[in-house]
Amino acid sequence: MADEDSLIGKYLEISGELAGCIEAETEKDLLVRRAIVINEHIGLCEQAVYVDKKVLDSYWVKIVELSAIPETINSIDSTDLVRKWLNM
Repeated sequence: MADEDSLIGKYLEISGELAGCIEAETEKDLLVRRAIVINEHIGLCEQAVYVDKKVLDSYWVKIVELSAIPETINSIDSTDLVRKWLNM
């Protein structure tokens, strides 16, 4: 796949919400790292999942490019963010 057609580094949006960042791409799959957005801040989790590229044909799924850079979450200063990430 040509570099200009690569989806790596772009984001997957599902039903209008940011789902994750595309970390790797094969012919059939995307490796998507889970993203979380709180108060317009984007953070990336360690969790990732392979997604079949066929889901990109769904009207509720789209690929987006963002100018924002994901942040590293400081677990001491950002307790609320960590709780949200852990679904607590």
